[in-house]
Amino acid sequence: GSAGEESDDGFAKGKNPRSFVEADLSDYKKVTVPRRRLERWCNEPFFEKAIKGHFVRLNIGIDQRTMKPCYRLCQVIGVESKKQYEFP
Repeated sequence: GSAGEESDDGFAKGKNPRSFVEADLSDYKKVTVPRRRLERWCNEPFFEKAIKGHFVRLNIGIDQRTMKPCYRLCQVIGVESKKQYEFP
């Protein structure tokens, strides 16, 4: 393979094993939890353990330039217990 390719273990080929290949959008999609799964799991006792460290897409409003929904990719670092949440 050519220099800079990624090996099966996630390290760049021909590089020091301590150097990593930077993640791209497809990598984040693999660890993003979709809304339907959040809906099913949000009130389960295992939810925090299952979701912590994964990513969610968070709607932050409308982009004023494009007038389309604007999202941020956010990593879940913890869960706070509140009243039982009902998805709309």
